[in-house]
This record gives sequence, C-alpha cells and structure tokens, in this order.
Amino acid sequence: MFAIGAVFLSTSVFIARPYCRFFCPYGVLLNLISRFSKKHVTITPTHCIQCRLCENSCPFGAIEKPTPLKSMNNRASQTKRFIVLSLLIPLLMFVGGWTGAQFHENLAMVNSKVSLAKELLSEKDIENSEELSEEIKAFKTSGKSIEQVYVEAASIIDDFYIGGWILGIFIGLVFGLTLAKLSVFQFRTDYTPNKGTCLSCARCYDYCPVTEDNEFVKFHAKPLNRKE
Repeated sequence: MFAIGAVFLSTSVFIARPYCRFFCPYGVLLNLISRFSKKHVTITPTHCIQCRLCENSCPFGAIEKPTPLKSMNNRASQTKRFIVLSLLIPLLMFVGGWTGAQFHENLAMVNSKVSLAKELLSEKDIENSEELSEEIKAFKTSGKSIEQVYVEAASIIDDFYIGGWILGIFIGLVFGLTLAKLSVFQFRTDYTPNKGTCLSCARCYDYCPVTEDNEFVKFHAKPLNRKE
C-alpha cells in the first residue's frame, strides 16, 4: 500500500490529481456523465483571439487546443489507430485483472485477521512462548480457535483475489479508453475546456482578456482590429 501511495505521489508531481482523474471510480463516472451535459463552461464570452492565456492558467490541463490542419488530413490513420486501440481494450482489461490478482495476498495483509493468521503460522508455540505480540495476546483471550482464524483469513484472501481482478480490469478499461480517446478526431477552432476534466474553477475566466462586447480587450483601451 505504501508503494502504491508513493507511485501516486511521485506521479502527481507531473500530473495533477492522477488518482482522482484516471482511477477513482466516482471521478471516472463524473467524467463520462459530464460529457453529455447540455450546458458547460465556455472560456470567452464572445470571440476567441487565440491568446493562449487560458491554456497556461488552467491548473488541471483541461483546456483543449484548436485542431491543426495537419490533424484533419490524417483522419484515416487516426481511425485505424482508434480501431486497433479499441481491439486492445479487452487484452488490457485481462492483463490488468491478472496483475491485480497476483498481489491479492499482499493487499490482504492490510486486514487484521489475515495478518493475525500469518503471525500465528509463524509462531510455533504460542502457549509457552513468552515473547508474543499484542495481537496474539488478544487472540488468546478471545476464546477463538486457531482453525477458525485460518478459515476467516482464507475467506478474506479469496475476497481480495476477486477484488484484485475487478480493480485490475477497471484500471485496464480506463487505460484502454484513455488511449482510444486520444485517437478520436475532434475539430476545434478555438481553445475550449474539456467537458470531462474541467472542474469549472473559473480561473480561465480571470485570464481571458476578451470582454462581453467583443470590441475591447481587458487591460487595453483601444478596440480590436481597428486601424489608428
């Protein structure tokens, strides 16, 4: 668990909120549902002047750039890439599930009953041994048999095995869908917020220099596109 936490912490140095954005089930569901919303954030009140201030100000990297003409000409290759990546999603789900299942015993050690059962296995003589942990001392006063602890621990380990498959399949699905999404062509002429990753923090509002009348720019006292 500490290793997993260290990986997420080190990743967050380069990617903001990696767990919340890519692995949290609630965050993934919000990402998908928000893409179908009728109303969403728009950066500029009128016409985008391509100043890129919103892109640089977004703390979550949720601002999407205009589509270059080169990308429009490569739609055939992008379609092929999307098909290939879509076919790889089941494989990624299987690999993720299998990998998660391989660590089910290590993950199950976070459960107190499983750790107690392992400690009981390592202790050869708990009745006569003087150096016992607090967990074993508490077990001796509980009145339970060692066999009962082993049965409960085995059941918990089986649950972690199933949970490892589910978690791995979910991570593989998210990873595959993310790769496939990168190949989907979306034509854009302006800088627009991504509906799935934008948190509507409104920071881009403050940095956008365009006013509502589309004639003046903030911090400037003269109209746009007007010759002096």
